[in-house]
Amino acid sequence: MDAGKSPDLDSMFYYLDGQYKDMVELTPMKAYGGNSPAFIRLYALKIDRNCYLVIHMGIKLAKRISESPELKDEVIKRLDQSIRYLKEKGIIDREGLKEDSQ
Repeated sequence: MDAGKSPDLDSMFYYLDGQYKDMVELTPMKAYGGNSPAFIRLYALKIDRNCYLVIHMGIKLAKRISESPELKDEVIKRLDQSIRYLKEKGIIDREGLKEDSQ
């Protein structure tokens, strides 16, 4: 990566299927570790283009998350809690993440 250039996070994250597939704001996403096969998973909310809030990280021990009910339940719980909190605070985009400068 060039010095001073931001990484392309949009190319690293993928949409979560299931109950979140039609969400437009605060879209739940996942990213895989760099090696193949990747055992690390990052779960995040897409706030804006190339802007993500990482909610949970897990080590993949099963082929699919549905085969790891504890991980699936924890990821869904954290995503839902985070979405509710951010919406309550009016944070739905990059501008909402900026601190009040006054």
